Formats: sequence, structure tokens, C-alpha cells
Amino acid sequence: MEIDFFWRKWPQSQKNLFLAFLGLFFVGILGSIIAWLFGASGVIQWETQALIEPVQVVVKKLGLNFIELPITAESLRITETIYGSDLQISVGYATLFFVVFCLCWIVFLSTTTYLSRFWYLVSIPLFLLILIGFRLEQLGFVGQYNHTLMGISIALFLLPSYYFHSFRPESSLWLRIGVFAFNTAVWAGLIVWGSEMSFPLVRVMHYGILSPLAIFVVFAVIVAHDILVGFIYLLTKNHASEENNLTSGNHKHLFVFALIYLGNLFVAYLLISRSVDWSLLYIHPFVLFPISALVGLWAMRQRVEANFEKILPFEPLGSLLYLAMAVLSMFTLSYFHVTNNDPMVEIAEDVILWSHMGVGLLFIVYVYANYFSLLAEGRSVYKILYKPMNMPYFTARLAGVIGMAAFFFKSDMVSINQGWAGYYNYVGDVYALEEDVFTSEQYYKLGSQYGYTNHRSNYALYSLANSVGDKNAANYYLQQAVRKNPSPYAYANLSLNFAEREKFFDALFVLREGLEKYPEEQALLVNMGVLLGKTRVVDSAMQYLQLAEDGPFAQQARSNQLALIAKDKLEFALDSLLGQEYQYLPAQSNQLHLRNSLLLPQPNEQGYDSLRINGFQLAWLNNSVLSALPFMDSTQAQVLAWYANDSTNAGFFTTTQILYSLSAFESGNVRQAIPLLEANKLSSRQFSGYYAYLIGCMAAEYGQWEYASHSFEEAYQKGVAYGQAGKWISDLHLGKWKTLADSLKNEPIAEGIKGNQGLYALWASITGSDSVQTELATYWRAMFEPDWNLTERLQAIQSISSDILKHSSYYDLIIEKINRGNLFEAEQILAQWELIAPAEFSKELRFAQLRLALAQKADKAALAALLSAQDIQEMNDPYVFWARAQVFPEQAAALYAHLAKNIFFEEGVVAAANYFEVQGKSDKAYLLLVEALQHNPYSIPIAKAYVLQALRNGLDSYAYMVLNDLKKKMKPEDFSGFEQEVKGLASKAMDWNP
Repeated sequence: MEIDFFWRKWPQSQKNLFLAFLGLFFVGILGSIIAWLFGASGVIQWETQALIEPVQVVVKKLGLNFIELPITAESLRITETIYGSDLQISVGYATLFFVVFCLCWIVFLSTTTYLSRFWYLVSIPLFLLILIGFRLEQLGFVGQYNHTLMGISIALFLLPSYYFHSFRPESSLWLRIGVFAFNTAVWAGLIVWGSEMSFPLVRVMHYGILSPLAIFVVFAVIVAHDILVGFIYLLTKNHASEENNLTSGNHKHLFVFALIYLGNLFVAYLLISRSVDWSLLYIHPFVLFPISALVGLWAMRQRVEANFEKILPFEPLGSLLYLAMAVLSMFTLSYFHVTNNDPMVEIAEDVILWSHMGVGLLFIVYVYANYFSLLAEGRSVYKILYKPMNMPYFTARLAGVIGMAAFFFKSDMVSINQGWAGYYNYVGDVYALEEDVFTSEQYYKLGSQYGYTNHRSNYALYSLANSVGDKNAANYYLQQAVRKNPSPYAYANLSLNFAEREKFFDALFVLREGLEKYPEEQALLVNMGVLLGKTRVVDSAMQYLQLAEDGPFAQQARSNQLALIAKDKLEFALDSLLGQEYQYLPAQSNQLHLRNSLLLPQPNEQGYDSLRINGFQLAWLNNSVLSALPFMDSTQAQVLAWYANDSTNAGFFTTTQILYSLSAFESGNVRQAIPLLEANKLSSRQFSGYYAYLIGCMAAEYGQWEYASHSFEEAYQKGVAYGQAGKWISDLHLGKWKTLADSLKNEPIAEGIKGNQGLYALWASITGSDSVQTELATYWRAMFEPDWNLTERLQAIQSISSDILKHSSYYDLIIEKINRGNLFEAEQILAQWELIAPAEFSKELRFAQLRLALAQKADKAALAALLSAQDIQEMNDPYVFWARAQVFPEQAAALYAHLAKNIFFEEGVVAAANYFEVQGKSDKAYLLLVEALQHNPYSIPIAKAYVLQALRNGLDSYAYMVLNDLKKKMKPEDFSGFEQEVKGLASKAMDWNP
């Protein structure tokens, strides 16, 4: 048989038509194989679910006299799991299927007009059945839910068909194709633009899906034995001429091939029907089917010419009809796969198996019954394959169909139920697309009843239950979905459903079962790693996450590894993990979280350039700010202010407010940080104690001990344990040693204090406990013992054997004396320390010298000499800025403006106000003092400066209000001196009257 038979006599136009459908045929084959291999991914996609967990980490340790007060914040840890999306019904797939059906429909209509009268009349009811199956009355054509569109369809298709068949039989094929193509386009247009339904094409194809299924079944029977035909051709083609040497034995060769071929089908049948549970290799029916269809295209000519030439000639009509059936069958199979309608897929699988087994077996019987001797002699049997001598070809085909029916009945006719299940699934899709949840649910339930435990119905029902938050129903349907034809999506979702309800062992068993069936599925590996991490099986969790590093979820796997290491404090290649650059935002966030948990700050070099944030961006922003706090500058803090104030970020209000407060404080803008924290403290009951503690730490860092004491006390009362230690230190700096001692002696020592060496020593020092004699206790007494003179303090410091503690004591005592205004003693201590200070304390020594010089109002030359030291120049400290403002006049305006923002740096605020007053900017000086006093009401120096500035600006009444308050706070002797200064500035119109 010549391969190029159809090229020799055909016109070019018919060749082109044939090639077009041949190309569509190959597309259908490729599509069916790809859709089969990709499983449920046509209607279900992998999606990522992120759990963003706040974890309290220490972002800074505030060292106050060898007591470290931890400043904590919530670093956000991201854990990502992978889950299957809800069922996604594609309008695009259905539209493509409709277009392919229409193309094949045109060929069916055109070629059947050439049939003889009997067969033509047989075809008309079949076309009518196809049109009826579309349920066109449901489309609401021009608002009418009746058979109007059905009548139009009959007129468009059957009337021209009858016309061509009965009155114009001489019409060309192209004319017939053109008329039916035009009418089909009109029909499709009426459906799309005349229907009141939202998705008319989906509705037509899903309601009419049984027609393509029926054509698929017929085509499968037609090509069921063609692989065997092809083998017979290959086996006997070499003996086509009389000159060839005849050889014997082809009957044996055919027997061996048939045994292997039919044996493969039988093994496939046993495994697919779940009759046995063997691990055997076999060629799947979905591979055999396209091979049969391809061979059938070649083998059909001889078969038609021998048996059906009078009904419909093969060239070109029979070949086009065959190709149209092949194309529609392949695309039907593709659509079953791509929509993951497993009941329909099972029908297709069974039909291919049963037809190939039944028809194939009887065809072998047919060949041996007619051509045994010719095969044995090595004759060219393929030439006369359809010219039987003993057993008629029709008898073999009929017997093969009966054999196929035997398999059908042996299966308890389950294919009927599967057909209805698949049909109801498609109908449910129609209503799901139209958002008619109730109706779609009823059809999916019908599908589940007819196709018990089928994946498609149950996953669709899970999607509906999940969309309304019904976790119990969702769990039930997922369990049904994994029973027969499971998908990795169902396994992933079922395990997550169990995990969300804290049924970790159930979730674990589900994932293990899923990985047994899909050992390479990366999503399940990631989820297993996350689940084991939650159950503290850390080593195994890391192994699963590492296995997923080479797949599509590699980024999620690496991000989860960082989260797991941070969570369990694992010593796992930390240098490598911290030094690696990640492009994936959650991985960057978790890397920053790991740094935060280890207290390893890192400056942010990326910047903050977006104002609208989502969950992942929030985590990165939060963790980045916390990591970069020690390096925060005013520019970055200002950007964070935009984040905090942007209304689009209202859902992250608390987080952005805290971030901005911390960044503003670290950049020196205390004027912005404190009011924000105070406002949030009043508005947030949950975080009120935390805000109070933050304010206390910020006040204590700049020596605002009155403010710190009140804030720490409030924090302690609201459940912040370290608030108590903060209040102790604040009260000591306020000179309340004896008051504190009396209160602590009446309280039992807390267990938390016993575990903290510094706090325990402080408690022992204050209470005078003889049971605790440590050098830290000596330090505390040297610093704050009210009855000790300077000599006793210095002797106590000299008795300390630890060099670090001894020289730190000198430094702390000098700063304490300067803060209390006792500059004479500060100078004495400094002089003694200068003689013995080691090199490693040179920076502290020079800074103490600078502090004393500033307090003594040293001249510019003295300050410049102290600023010349490199380590002092590199310090980001307000006292250094203050000194530079005095030494470098060209920088003074900018430096004083910066110092004015730090309302806790009293000297800087007062100095800035004086500077702007001298510059003739009295209003600016007044306003910065107003703001500073408003948010730091405990500061006596700022209050005094405000009184004087208000008097200079002629605001006497405001000045006297604050002055009355100062009288209550200041010692009488101190207030008396200040009062004289006030009287010198008071206006004659309103004299000071205490």
C-alpha cells in the first residue's frame, strides 16, 4: 500500500484541507498527552499560603549601670505552605473545544450529504440528537426559553443538507463546506450574542458533552485493531513481488507480537481496574490510542475500499470524515483531561482498553482463520487483509464488539454511572461559573453520588465549602477526593485542613500517603518540612525542605529553612545563610528575622521606596527596620513616617506606628517618637504596657529619670516585668535610695531577679543584704549610696578587682556627677581616672572629658581639641553634635535644628533655643520649647528655658503658668535664684506675683 495515495489524484484545495485537519489531528494528539501528563493542573493551580507570625526579639539592649533592659519588638517570621487552589473553570478551554467541534461539525455535515439515501436518512436523526443534546432552549435566546433557537438550528443545518443531497448532488465539496461553515458561524453568533446566559458557549458544550463522548466511543471501536493491522503490514510487506524469496514463519511472529500486545492490554486492564496491586510496566491506553488513530489513517483506505466504497468513497470524503472523527476524539479526550473530569477519563480509558482487547483479539482470530497458511508461507497478506476466505470481516467486528460488551457488563455497567457523574460535573461547572452556588452544589452532589469518590465532584464540593469557610464539610469532601483518583492538590489541602484544626498526626499521615503516590511532588515536600518543623522534628523537617530546593518551590523551601533555623535556634551554616543574597522577598524577610533573633544588626542599603504594602512587604519592612535600627538616619525615618501615615496601610497601623517610633528615636527625632508612642499608649489597651516601657527606655537613655520612672512604673503595673527594674534604676538616679530600700525590704525577692546577676546585685545593694557580696553590689553602692562621701566612693571603686567593672565605675560616676551638676567632684574623679585609665577605655575617657567641658562651658579651642580625636568624631551622639555646633559656626544652624528634635536631650534643646534667639528667630525658639515642654513635661531645664523665652516674646501669662509649676518641682534655694532672673525679664504690665 502506497503511503502517498492521497496526493496522486487530489486537487490542491483538497490536499490543503486534508493537511489542515491532519495538523489539527496532531495538535489534538499532543494536547491529549500533555493534558494527561499534567493531571489536574488544568483546573487547579498551586498557590502559596503564608503564615506571618510575630516573634518577640530583642532589638536593643539598653545598658543602664550594668543592668541591661531589653527593648523588644515583634520581628515577623514567614512560614509558607503550598496548597491547591479552588476549582478553576476555564472559559478558554471550553471555547476552544467549541471551535474544534464546529470545524468537525462542518465536515460531518458536508460529507454526509454524499451518502446514499438510506445512510443519509440514518445520519439525520443522529444530527438531531446532537442538537437536542445541546439544550439550546436553556440559553434564553432573545429572552425566550423555548425551542426557537432549535428551530433555527434545524433550518441552518438540516435544510441545506437535504438540499445538497436531494436537489444539488453535483455541487462541489468546497461549496458545501462553505455553506455549512457560514451557517455554523451564524449559529455560533446567535448563541453568543442572542443568549441571556453569561457563558453560553460553556453551557452548550457542557450540556452537549455526551455527543463528543459518543463519537469518541465509535472512533475507538473503529481503530481498535489498527495497531495489529500495522504490524501485519510491516511483517508481510517485504514479500510484495514474486521475485522475493519466500520465507515461512510469519504466523509465529504474529502470534508472538499478538501475545505481547494483548498481554500488555490485559496487564493494563488488571491494574487500571484495580483487580491486582502489582508494580508492572505497561503501555498505557492513552499512548496506544493515538498510535491506533495514526495507523488507522493509513489503514482505513483499504478497509473502506473493501467494505464501504459504495456508502462513502475514501478519497477524499472518507479520509476527511475519518480525520474529523479523529480530531474531535482527540480534543474530547484532551478536554476530559484538562478539566480533570476523572469519571469521563475513566470511561475513555475503559473504552480504549475494552475495544482494543475485544476487537483486537477477534481480529487475530479473523486473521488466523483466513490467512494462516498464507502467513506460514510468507505471502503478502496485507494486500488481501479485507478479502476473507473463511470468516467474514463483519463477523469478527461484531464478535469484537460483543467481547467489548462483555467487559462492560463485567464491570457492572459502572461506565453508565461514570458517564452521568462526568455529565453532572460539567453541568455543575456551568452554574459555578454563573455563581449560582446552590444549583452547582446540587449537580456536583449528583456527580458524587453517581461516581462515588470521584475526584472531580468532591474537589468541586470542597471548593464550594472552602469558599464559605465550612472546614468540616471541606475536610469530608477532600477525604472522598483522595480515595480513588487522588491528586497532590487534594493531599496538600487535606493535610493543611487537619493542621489548621491541630490534628497534626492526621495531617502527617495524609502527607506521607501523598508522598508515597507522588514522591517527587515539591509542594508536598515543602508542606512536610513545615509540618515536621511545627512538631519539633527539626532534622527531618530540614531534610524535606532541602529535597524541595531543586523544584518549582525552591524559594519557598529556602525561606522556610531560614524560618525554621530562627525558630529553633539551629546552628546550621549561619555564616552562609546570613551572607547569601536572596531575591525572594519572604526569604529576605526571614533572613532579616534570623539576624534579629541573633541580635546581628545590618544597615539597609535597599531603601524604602513604596508606600502601599502587603503582608510580605510588611514583614520585610518590619524586619529590615528592626535590623537597621542602629544605623537609622533621619531620611529613612521620614520614609517610614509616610508608611505610618498613608491611609492605604491602615490595616498595618500598629506595626507601622511602632516601626516609625523606633526609627525616629534612633535617628534622633525624639520629638516625633514620643508623642506617637504616648498617643498609641492611650488608644491601645493590648500594647499599652509595651508602649509605656518603650517610653521609659527612651527617657532613661537620655537621663530623663523622672519621666522614665513614671513610664516604667506604668509598664510594670500593666504586666511588663522589666518595668520594675527600670523603675529601680530611675529612682536611684533621682536620689531615692532610702525610699527604694524601704519598699524592697518589705517585698520578697522575685525568682526572676535571682536569675539575673545584675538585678540581684542591685537588689542586694539597695536592701543591704549580707548574703550577696559581689563586686557589682560594690559598684551600685559606690554609685548611689546616699551616705557615702566622694572618698568612700573612690575607695570602693578601687577595691574592685575587675578592670572592666572598675573603669566603667569611674566613667559612670563622672557622668552621674555631671548630670547632677556636681562638676567639682566630677573633675576630681576624672583627674584620678586619667592617671590609670587603660588604652581600651580611651574613647570613654575622651567622651567624659568632652561632657565635662560642655558642662563647664569651655571655650571653642578646648572643645575643638577634644573633637579632634577620631573616635569622638565618629560618635553619633548628641553631645558631640552640640560641641560641633559651638566649634563650627557654619554647621550650627543644621546641628541645632537636629538637636531640637531630641526633646530628651535637655541641654541641646535649650542650646538650640538660645541659638535661634540670638539669630533673631524668637518665634522659632519659642515654638521648639513649647513642643519640647509639651512632650517632656518633667524636664526642669526645658521648663526654665520656656519661661524665659515666653517672657522675651511678651507671653507673660504663659510663662507664669509654667513658673508656678516649677515652684512645686524645684528646691526652694534653686527656685529662688531662678525667680530673680525671671523678675528681671518680667514686663511692667504684669509683674511676677508668686
